[in-house]
Amino acid sequence: MWEKEAAEFLAISHEFKLGLLPTESSHPQTRELGQLVHEDLPRALDILQNIDQSVLEKVLQQPKKLIQLREDIVQTLKNGGRIFLVGCGATGRLSLALETLWRQLIEIERLNVDKVLETSKDLENRVISFMAGGDVALISSVEKFEDFPQFGVRQMMELGFSENDLMIGSSEGGETPFVIGAVMHAAKISHRKPYFLYCNPDFILTQVATRSKEIIECTQVHKINLSVGPMALTGSTRMQATTILQSFLGLALLDLNFQQSSDVFLEKVEREWASLLHLFRQTDYKKLIPFIESEADIYRRDELILYETDAWTGLCVMTDTTERSPTFSLRPFENQNDSQEEKIPSLCHIMFPHTDCAEMAWQDLLKRPPRAFYWQEITERTRIERVYGHDFSHNLKKLRATYNHKNQHSFSIYFKNQQLCFSLRDENLSLAIPESLSIGSVQILLKVLLNTHSTLVMGKLNRYQSNLMTYVRASNNKLVDRAVRFCQILLQNNGVELDPHFYEKCVKLCFKYKDQIARDLPLVPYLMERYLIEKDQV
Repeated sequence: MWEKEAAEFLAISHEFKLGLLPTESSHPQTRELGQLVHEDLPRALDILQNIDQSVLEKVLQQPKKLIQLREDIVQTLKNGGRIFLVGCGATGRLSLALETLWRQLIEIERLNVDKVLETSKDLENRVISFMAGGDVALISSVEKFEDFPQFGVRQMMELGFSENDLMIGSSEGGETPFVIGAVMHAAKISHRKPYFLYCNPDFILTQVATRSKEIIECTQVHKINLSVGPMALTGSTRMQATTILQSFLGLALLDLNFQQSSDVFLEKVEREWASLLHLFRQTDYKKLIPFIESEADIYRRDELILYETDAWTGLCVMTDTTERSPTFSLRPFENQNDSQEEKIPSLCHIMFPHTDCAEMAWQDLLKRPPRAFYWQEITERTRIERVYGHDFSHNLKKLRATYNHKNQHSFSIYFKNQQLCFSLRDENLSLAIPESLSIGSVQILLKVLLNTHSTLVMGKLNRYQSNLMTYVRASNNKLVDRAVRFCQILLQNNGVELDPHFYEKCVKLCFKYKDQIARDLPLVPYLMERYLIEKDQV
């Protein structure tokens, strides 16, 4: 079976060799990150904060495109259309986050007739997000789903996308087949030109992938290039790329004053972002050190963490904790529909202690029932029963006790009384948030802090070398190429002379072993070892 899969990948591998993309490149400032996290944690935090600050400073560099996107959103809503947000993985999660924030803001502004009723009484349902694999992929990715453009088309059509709707697709790298498929199909259906947002230069993307060249050169699609260079952790686009995409989209979408002029909108946005940047520069990343050390210590003791939170911070916390699974090869959140033997607890799990059941927890998280589907020829993992099997209500502690006997610690994260509050063991931290700062900007600050925290916790557990994700799970075509590329880099750094057919050989090793080795073993070093063994045997 693996031989067939390897051959199929190699036949199309030229479309997934993404090493030339800046988002897949090694960041020059973090090449010693794996060592610094052990030897000089304050220095590691300084580096990550500087990188994030440089990204936040780029958000408003394209004001005309921000205004155009904003105007198209407003005109779509005024004319009875809907806004569709699509992404995969991290951009899928940011799409869901923006829809949820939209719903929360509508709820807050319900009584403000000037802002809401003039457009539509059903405004909360006029922003629709979807990601590859459906809402269940928020917790556990559906493998290889993002590799098929037709799946993006099928999901959008089942959600009822029509000629009066506006599609906004985001792809960190600019090459995700699922997103490109949805955006290109939207251009054929709607009289509103869709948007495609991405984070790599056009001239490189058009050389690397045919699908990227087609959408970049398509005159029926608005393109917004938000290049930010390499990620702090090589290829980990959940970090800086997703930060700028969520920031840009959030500024365009999350403002309910539809009557203001473009000039007034831009002035408001500039004030908002200046306030966020000021707060960010004043935030002392080093206050995260006790939390990083404590969480890493808990895992070393073979103990677990429950992240307790609520609707205002829940989706941001959910995103960071679930994205650790594919990035660092951690076990995903367990599903209560699985057998007792299958339910191996994840290191960390989110919990909404104020909710009574799975259905209530999901409703509180998304501000709507979760969206699910069942395509019999594809997978059963997208069914609603599977979604609700992920129970993160207050019942989680009791449920976990039936299959888990490890000590569990509470890590609480809340936004209350204009403060972001963190608490773990004896550590407490409160960050004061100016009242002028919108909830969308608060989410960006929290996202960046959580990304930094989790990346350095995983570094403490040696889940990467230098700034390379050696534990990466090769669950789709892009990640197969990434695993093989990291093998090549590390072998060459160790002075190993690679044979001319290294890529093909390592791909075959990847497909042979990627599903056999335990999740707590690093894939990349294992492939390196197998390659050297077979090389010596020749």
